[in-house]
Amino acid sequence: MRRLAPVAIAVSAVTLGAGGAAPRTRRVRRIPVGLSPFDVAFDGRNVWTSIASNGTVERIDPATNRVTAKIRTGGSPAGLALAAGSIWVGSNQGTAVFRIDPANGKVTPVDVGVETPAWLSAKDDVVWVASVSTGTAHRIDPATNSVVASVKVGSQPVDGAIAPDGTVWIPNRGDNTASLIDGATNRVRGVVKVGPRPFVITEAFGHMWVPSWGGADIRRFRP
Repeated sequence: MRRLAPVAIAVSAVTLGAGGAAPRTRRVRRIPVGLSPFDVAFDGRNVWTSIASNGTVERIDPATNRVTAKIRTGGSPAGLALAAGSIWVGSNQGTAVFRIDPANGKVTPVDVGVETPAWLSAKDDVVWVASVSTGTAHRIDPATNSVVASVKVGSQPVDGAIAPDGTVWIPNRGDNTASLIDGATNRVRGVVKVGPRPFVITEAFGHMWVPSWGGADIRRFRP
């Protein structure tokens, strides 16, 4: 396996704004939603958040900062992802993930066959979900809403991402690694050591960014 050398970036504070500039007012707009919002995603028009406490996903109009829909999925909604024209919702309860049609709010449960399929790695028409409790990752075919591949990854896999070359990067919170799944063969092709207690991986600028939830750095990998 080719060694990937990380670059550690100390994190103290981050200011976000359009084009990298600071917001003009720095005003915080608080939007009331359900108890314990867990994840957030943007589909190009609306913002979505999963509400762990009551089995719903809420849609927010960023133009008005108001909730415009509350969609009941069941389970304990966790990770969110956009793929194949749908909102995909992981769950910390049961064996199913939920597929939401953003046009009409229709919910389609997709049984993964393992407990706690909570965290998603998705892009275009590729959808993977990780089960924290079983240490496995499962590929879902959006055309059939069925699992087409299952692989063993590390301990407590969580919120991953797909690299520009199609490799699926899944952080393993329990053993401080990331599993790399070959998108063509659906097999693990390597394991990379990351920082302590990784929880999420994000792809940006062609690189993979891995915050150390149990530490104080972000590690940047070139796929």
